Amino acid sequence: MDLLKQQETERVEEFRQSFGEFFDQRIEASESGSISGQDIYNQYKLWLGQDRDPFEFARYYRLAFGGFRFGSKFQGIAWKPIRAATPEIPDQVVGVRFEQEVDGRLSLARGAPLTEQERGRLSGLHEMMREAAEDLFESVRSSNGYTTLRRPTERYLKVLQHPTSELRDGDIEVLYACGLSLQAARETLAREIDRGDAPSEDIRIASPLQQLLGLHGPFLQSTKRGIELYDQTDRDRRTHADEMELKNKQSALNKLLAEAPSLISPVAQQTIEAVTSTMAIGSQEHRSNVTGRNAIRNLWSAVARLAASPRMHVNAAGTAAGAVAGKMLLASNTGIAVVAGGAATVDAIVGTGGQAVAAAQAFVLQNGILIKALADAGGPSFGWIKPFVDWLKHHAQRFGHEQ
Repeated sequence: MDLLKQQETERVEEFRQSFGEFFDQRIEASESGSISGQDIYNQYKLWLGQDRDPFEFARYYRLAFGGFRFGSKFQGIAWKPIRAATPEIPDQVVGVRFEQEVDGRLSLARGAPLTEQERGRLSGLHEMMREAAEDLFESVRSSNGYTTLRRPTERYLKVLQHPTSELRDGDIEVLYACGLSLQAARETLAREIDRGDAPSEDIRIASPLQQLLGLHGPFLQSTKRGIELYDQTDRDRRTHADEMELKNKQSALNKLLAEAPSLISPVAQQTIEAVTSTMAIGSQEHRSNVTGRNAIRNLWSAVARLAASPRMHVNAAGTAAGAVAGKMLLASNTGIAVVAGGAATVDAIVGTGGQAVAAAQAFVLQNGILIKALADAGGPSFGWIKPFVDWLKHHAQRFGHEQ
């Protein structure tokens, strides 16, 4: 972004923030819920400290707030704003969490560093677990008879590859989920062996697997975050049918997420797929259910925040956003949308991660029915999702017809 575009973007953002309080106060004081164009323009002049052509003002005002039309006459126009506020998006909870990468798309959140005391308690266990995981992965990778264990072991080992000094809360959360996937895979393999679909468990598989799962609990519970994970899953219960329905709804969405690389990284997508697959099965079902449900809720919280971001890539129709909502930009968490008036204006607003924002909005709009069904299956803690989908759809429809 060149200097001129950067200055343009900063000016618009400054105007939006400075003018927002005045705007809200005027609307709240207005019986009709509208405000005259002249009144707004007068405030704009005060803010600038100088006169501006009314149509120049209208262009900037439309860029900054977007909820208004303007015509050939400026004087006396009553512009009715769109007042729908963004539904509150909850913070992510303890469990597998998601954050934006540098390019804007979602990936696994690593969280805060472990404390020095925690790292000290983990150092010996960490090395033993990493060696066991490496031995296990080497054995399952070299045999076609134990493919069930291959991906869970690979994901587990990837977390353990971080040095003890670099371990973070997010690693503990992901490792907890990976342990559940590995335990579920072990039980699946046992059934395959009983049916004759897999060879008897080789000692090269059985020994490191038993060692790894035996150390898994003590390792995690040597950290504050690990204790929190075990505590919440031991206390929380939903019925098997409830979790099965949520699992099925998310599984359908996981297939669609796999086709959205601009929205979510492969590692994050594979992780949500893994924690979903272990729900409602196995000897650790209640733990797998809570882990899966929290990860799913965290994912949609992250997607929603991304979709409501002020940054958006809005090139010509044919981009994810253009195909769904026209040249629409969600300006801030206040919930007021921006309609960009031309290519130069659009380019001035686009920031790092805009493509991911467009992908998030497109995904929610295209799959709103499925996402709402998932919200119904998730229970009260998912109740915010349906209003958010409706809010996003409302703005997409409103501004899709403004061009």
